[in-house]
Amino acid sequence: MPAKSEYEHRGWKIRITGNTAGTGSSAMIEVWEPGQDPQNDAGILVPFHKRVPTERQAQAVALQAAKKWIDRQASAGTRKDQAK
Repeated sequence: MPAKSEYEHRGWKIRITGNTAGTGSSAMIEVWEPGQDPQNDAGILVPFHKRVPTERQAQAVALQAAKKWIDRQASAGTRKDQAK
């Protein structure tokens, strides 16, 4: 059964579901904006296609990818606010 882990970064909720296939592991990343509830709201799927040897490594790399994605969203939001 794939491992699921939940984290928070900048108020966003992150869920990472491990996925082992063949000789490698990857993960599915879902995120929820601040104020959204993973139990009631659909998450945003973050593109992630990296394969690593173990599910533990996949979880760690996926978490870093999720944080980078959230940071980019926050930066884009800041730039939009400054343009107004």
